Amino acid sequence: MAALARHGGNFIPAGEGLFVNCPPVDRIWFEKGAVTDAVLSELSPLIIRLRPRALDLAFQPITDKSLSTLERIRTAGVKSIDVTGTPLDGTRRLWEPGS
Repeated sequence: MAALARHGGNFIPAGEGLFVNCPPVDRIWFEKGAVTDAVLSELSPLIIRLRPRALDLAFQPITDKSLSTLERIRTAGVKSIDVTGTPLDGTRRLWEPGS
């Protein structure tokens, strides 16, 4: 969780009490502009381990270089990935039917 916080990340837990930091978490989001391609690559194992129901990457400076990382995160069970306002051109392929 320290790595998430170090990169401007926050999360909403799904559990309570002793399970507050246990997966899955409800949502992970970041301060605007905090996540680059390199940061997303670095944090992807943690994000996958936390299995957020939603991952908010809106208005982050990630590019198409992150598509394979986003695909790994999506196939790990993340139900919703918001990339609104990012410079990604290839995001449509992540959410096309049958992908």
